[in-house]
Amino acid sequence: MRFAAVLTIALATVAPMPAVLAQPPVATVVEGPNVKVLTGLLAQQFQEEMNFMVQALGVSCNTCHVRNNFASEDNE
Repeated sequence: MRFAAVLTIALATVAPMPAVLAQPPVATVVEGPNVKVLTGLLAQQFQEEMNFMVQALGVSCNTCHVRNNFASEDNE
């Protein structure tokens, strides 16, 4: 009986906390004039595809992209 009373008091002293729901990240679809093949992907999916290409080819991003300007098409 004593355990039940202590448990009841302990539970009663815990103030009910408002439910805090985590908001899912906003899904941003990658679009633009330079994206011709990997269209309709979410930004995270697009980045994962780019990482896959870098790993599969054994190159760096700068092999295809201008450093610090991925949208530029100046790099052959």
